[in-house]
Amino acid sequence: YNIVFSTLLVGCFSIRYKPVKLDSPPPLVAMTMGRCPGRLDVPTSCAVLVQAKEWTSHTGIHVEAGETYCIKVPSNQVWFDEKRRNIPPKGEPDDWPMNLAQKRHPDAGFFSLIVNTLTDVDRVLGDGHSVEKNDRYQTKSSGEIVFYANDAVGSLADPSYFYNNNSGQIWVLVQRCIIK
Repeated sequence: YNIVFSTLLVGCFSIRYKPVKLDSPPPLVAMTMGRCPGRLDVPTSCAVLVQAKEWTSHTGIHVEAGETYCIKVPSNQVWFDEKRRNIPPKGEPDDWPMNLAQKRHPDAGFFSLIVNTLTDVDRVLGDGHSVEKNDRYQTKSSGEIVFYANDAVGSLADPSYFYNNNSGQIWVLVQRCIIK
């Protein structure tokens, strides 16, 4: 049974990733969902894997400007900024040593979950949106939805430098929704 179940999961969520001891396993609700299609229709949802070490975790979900997405982070998941344990979508409160580095999104806590759109035209990120502050994300441009932890920004030569000490992964549920 475990071999069949593992094979099914690999088929649904095949990605290259080196596991760490405390990776968050897929929540039960994610196991019933398939891979994210290129587009989500209302009220379709899917589960995406967000890796703490990545500058951006791609979802494969293509969006148009003005669409609204409901973001849910199932409970009992953790990821790490070096050895500091974080429970998404919340981040850490700022403290003086951390404030020595510039965060990607100054208005959100360190290591809070950020959703963003990677634009179709220039393949650059738009304005990030803190899931901790609001679990509804309205896209401002067309492109692909991406997620990442709000960590410090390195130098121009290596902006993702501070992501190198991050570890773990979380699962995020994404649903195309309508604002009422």
